[in-house]
Amino acid sequence: MKYLIVSQPKAGTHLCANLLTEFGLQNSNLLLFPERYIKWQDWESDKFHDSQRVDMKFQLSIELVPDNTFAMTHITPDRHNCKELTQDFKKILITRNTDDIFESLERFKQEKNVPVNRPVTMQRLEKTLDWALIANVFHITFEKLINKDIDSINRLQNYLLGNIKYDSEQAINNAIANDSPTKSSIR
Repeated sequence: MKYLIVSQPKAGTHLCANLLTEFGLQNSNLLLFPERYIKWQDWESDKFHDSQRVDMKFQLSIELVPDNTFAMTHITPDRHNCKELTQDFKKILITRNTDDIFESLERFKQEKNVPVNRPVTMQRLEKTLDWALIANVFHITFEKLINKDIDSINRLQNYLLGNIKYDSEQAINNAIANDSPTKSSIR
């Protein structure tokens, strides 16, 4: 099985990745975009600039995701035949309050001193929500993750693994405490 975290930018992509790792899933360290992908060399946030960036269309980069691992993307389902190309993946959609996304984006740019090459627009954020209309996509919000909504996290674990194998409260506590490439000072 392959897994794909689909999220709005700054909606908890890497927090969810940390959680999936706590659930025993392996991170491929791939972040897929329409025209390129990023392969994280090191998950520590101070190594952000050490990631490998490769120009490659989504149709090809999605094939790089090994079995029994997960990748991440911010792509909307209307682009590059995404629905068809990801039909064999278990998908997790993460969304967040749009005002909070824009605040987090500003913190990210300031704290990491990283330019954001593709602007985050309301239209893009809204189009990402279309993943929720597709069958077999599990939708969870950033707020449910960060506020440790154990019922929702248990449902996510059940969707991914078929049952509850791990203590969801311990898993989300570890996920929040662990580092990630885009973690802000607030978390």
